[in-house]
This record gives sequence, C-alpha cells and structure tokens, in this order.
Amino acid sequence: MCQLSIIVPLYNASATLPACITSIRKQTLTDWELLLIDDGSTDMSAAICQEALQRDSRIHYYPLPHNGVSHARKTGISHAHGTFLCFVDADDVLHTTYAEAMVSEIIRSHADICICGYRTIKDGIITPYLPSESDSALASLFTDEGVEGFLWNKLYRRTLLTEDLFANDLHHCEDLYLNTLLLTNSNLRVCFLKETLYDYFQRDTSATHGPNFFPDGHTFSYAPAFEKLFAILIQQKTDNVYRLAVKKFETILTFSMYTALTTDAGTHSDVKRLQHTMRSYCGRIFKHADLSMREKLHYLFLTFAPLLYRAIRL
Repeated sequence: MCQLSIIVPLYNASATLPACITSIRKQTLTDWELLLIDDGSTDMSAAICQEALQRDSRIHYYPLPHNGVSHARKTGISHAHGTFLCFVDADDVLHTTYAEAMVSEIIRSHADICICGYRTIKDGIITPYLPSESDSALASLFTDEGVEGFLWNKLYRRTLLTEDLFANDLHHCEDLYLNTLLLTNSNLRVCFLKETLYDYFQRDTSATHGPNFFPDGHTFSYAPAFEKLFAILIQQKTDNVYRLAVKKFETILTFSMYTALTTDAGTHSDVKRLQHTMRSYCGRIFKHADLSMREKLHYLFLTFAPLLYRAIRL
C-alpha cells in the first residue's frame, strides 16, 4: 500500500519515455508506485522500462499485446495499490511538486477528485491553463480550458475507478467519456488546485493531433464518443450540460472542417465526409447549442459551401 499510484500507458514512446520517468522519480512526494503499462511497443520502450525498474523498486512494468489505451489503463488500475491514482502520458512530464501538492490538497479538502493547472508546449510556445473553481465540475469539462476532459490533470481516489468507466470501442475522447460518467454523480467532491503542475507536449505524431478525421473511412472520429456523451447527459436530465456538450461538438466539427480546408491535413474526401457529418448534426446543433448568429452563419457556410469558404479565405 502506498499513497499514490502513477499509471503511464505507453506505446512506442522510446523518444520521450526517459524524461517522463525521470520527472516522476524527482517527485518531492516519495510514497508512490509507478506502473508502466506497455501496449505492445515495437521500439526500445521495453528496454527503457526494464532499465528503470532495475534502478527503482517503486517502478513496475507490465508488457501487453497491443489493445489500445483504455485496456492499458484498466490493466494499470488492476495492479494499483495506492490510496490515490493518477495517469501520465508517456510523452509528458510532471513538475516536481505535482504529486505532493495534489495529494495534500485532496486530503485537505476531503475530496474525491483534485484538478490542477497545466501547461501546453508546442513548437517551443508554452501556454499555461489554470482551472476555475465551479459549482459544476461536470459543466467545466465542456467549458473550462483549465479543466477539460483529460485524465492527466486530475487525481482520483482509486476506489472511484472501475472497469465499466472505460470504453474499449472509443479511440477519441476516452478521457472525456470517463470523467463525464464520474461527474454525473453529484455526490462526488471535487477540489481545484490553481498551480500549473503538468507539462503537456503537443506533438504532430500524438494521437490527439493527427489529421485522420475518419479512421474507418466513414465515421467522424469524435462522433462515437459524443453520441455516448449525449445519451448519458440526456438520461441524467442535465439539460444545461447537454447543451454545452453539443456546443463543444459543434466547435470540434467546425474546427475540423476549417483545418481540412485550409491546411494539408485534409483530403477532398475528408471535406466531403465532413460536409455530410455537419449536415447530419445540423438539427441537433441548432436546436440545442447556444450559438450566436455569427456562429450559426459560420457553421452553415462551412456545411453547405465549404469550397466557396476556402476560396474566400485563401
């Protein structure tokens, strides 16, 4: 038994994993265990993990066949012994006081979840985000850039995390789905720590920043997760949060179309598929999302005349 279990799912992360492990070993809180869950890596990740566990008895390594990040996280939880639990991406790093500050705050606040600030780092540009204290942490998942749906800026009581919270069929927004399921429980206590304690590196090769809008050739990558989220929020009768979720999805759709039209990230087929997807969600978005007139016109322009939009923009 220890205070904190740190789970790092990894897949072909040899370029970034050493810095991630080093940042964990430098934590000012020392009562932790690190669970490295290897999702079938084919690079040198296994050797890096083996070397790390030889150096530190608090580190444990679990190699798995390639089966996705949700399965890796569930495996980590099944081996965790900490009172509290957090997740770290293999290409990110923790500030040295991350663990101590988060554990101290969740204990002091008698909370179930603690949310801290973070920094995004892309092309040398560092942008800090701090969470705003809110009466509705659930709503903040869709509105507050300092909260978001990520797992890695949150500390959880280990007993909260059960297998049914993980959706193996999702490849985008798994984190948002899990946090939404948790926070629909109004009895959960959430505390906020207004310190930037986590560095999130945005790389072009990461899963959340690739240009693959339609991985199976026909379904928009974010649609399965948001369909599940819409169903949960409707069932829970959280109409205000449902509207925020629809607005969030509208933002993702319009940004994806804009990206496909104005960069090399999208193909002509992507534009056509995005156009079809935006048309299919037009009724839901205009009925439930609180959009300004300008936002409505922007959505309609991108949906029904994307090539004209590109010609005008370029």
